[in-house]
Order: sequence, then structure tokens, then C-alpha cells
Amino acid sequence: MARAPIKVYAAFSPAPDEVLAAVEKAGRAAIGHDSDWLFHEGNFLRIAWEGLYFPLEDVLHALAATLPENAEGKLDYLDLDDWTITRHVPQKRKFQTSTRSLNQVLEYSGH
Repeated sequence: MARAPIKVYAAFSPAPDEVLAAVEKAGRAAIGHDSDWLFHEGNFLRIAWEGLYFPLEDVLHALAATLPENAEGKLDYLDLDDWTITRHVPQKRKFQTSTRSLNQVLEYSGH
């Protein structure tokens, strides 16, 4: 089995239907229709993706444009080639972003 160099995990709430539609449209060209990567349960949106490429900027733009201002959550982008994790947290129609080495994250979690 080939290694997936990019992993993306996210969860946001509240996330009404228009958020789902915008994020799905943003990812459709790169990810396609056949992949289960986007989950909408009630007012909760989750993303779980592992592969060679993820349309990060397009998805972040779609989220920023449609998430309610009171939405909470995060999107974590793991780049296993660079061995980094970049966390994106919504703040008033944009995202606060921070990047850390995965070694630092593992040390912090006691591994």
C-alpha cells in the first residue's frame, strides 16, 4: 500500500448546509465525487482525507466564506514529507494558522 503524504482532519460546528455545499464544491475538482472525505451530521461538519493532494486554499476559502461567525473547530493539515502539522482555526471570516514539527507534537503528547 502506498503511503499518503498528506492527511487532513477537520471538524466545525455549527456548520449549516451551505457550508457543506461550498466545501464540497471547493474540493470536487481535486478530490472527485467517489471519495468519502466530507461528512455532515446535523450541524456538524467533518473532513477526513488522506492522499497525494488536498485543495487546502480552496477549502479554507470556502469555509471562511460560509462558516457562521460563532463557529468553532479546526482543520489540521499533516504533511508527512515535511513532517509538519499546520492547524487552521476560524476567526471572524479568516483563519489563524500555526505550524509545528510533528516531532514537537509527539513529544508534547508523551510519545
